[in-house]
Amino acid sequence: MSRKNRDKYNRFRSKTIAFRVSEEENKMLETKVALSGLTKQDYLIHCIEQRDYVIDGKNTRVWKAL
Repeated sequence: MSRKNRDKYNRFRSKTIAFRVSEEENKMLETKVALSGLTKQDYLIHCIEQRDYVIDGKNTRVWKAL
């Protein structure tokens, strides 16, 4: 049996979630993910948990968007 793949926080994630979005929704999601500096997975998890996230001030894309 193969070893379970765990993330950097030692969590085993075995569920996959997929859904369809329109082209406009995809652009909006991609923009928000890019501005957050997180991965898409981490951004969506932060959204569903309603956690605050800190934006790194070193990212020039964020400064231009603000």
